[in-house]
Amino acid sequence: MAPLPANNTAVLFVDYTVQLHQHTLQCRYDIPNTPEDAMTSVAELLAALSSFMSTTTIDGARFRNKDSDVSTDIAWTGATGYGEGTGSEFVTAYYVDFVGRSAGGRRVRVAVFGVENFIAGGNYRASLGESGPVDAGQAVLAAAEGTFLAIDGQQPIWKTYGNLGINAYWRNQIR
Repeated sequence: MAPLPANNTAVLFVDYTVQLHQHTLQCRYDIPNTPEDAMTSVAELLAALSSFMSTTTIDGARFRNKDSDVSTDIAWTGATGYGEGTGSEFVTAYYVDFVGRSAGGRRVRVAVFGVENFIAGGNYRASLGESGPVDAGQAVLAAAEGTFLAIDGQQPIWKTYGNLGINAYWRNQIR
């Protein structure tokens, strides 16, 4: 399958900090949805995962229109922070990610860093019923209309689990 350009859809970027390390969450959306609609979807996802996360501060948001290479700052409309607890610096490398696939066969992944209790049953995956916050996050993604799209602009069908793990890049940055 030939790759599509990164700017094939409009994108909202949400910058956030966990334990002094900044991360960016990306949410693709389509018209008639707006950056504000995408912000609502991202805020709902973060709120759903909040009890699972270390203290997370939202630094700001920006959006990029379809076919553009330039992003524009936008005022974040959600809460200023999510999660609770301080944890160690290592939680910035712990993540949960959700995987889906569009009808066109394009894979999409949404990852949130700063998860405090990331090992579910020792298999690094939380299936439905194993973790309330992961179930809630998966439900937000499954219900999103016109946001959290795949790169081909289609609504994905999300897997019914969340992958949990330690990101090697961030682990090495902390060392």
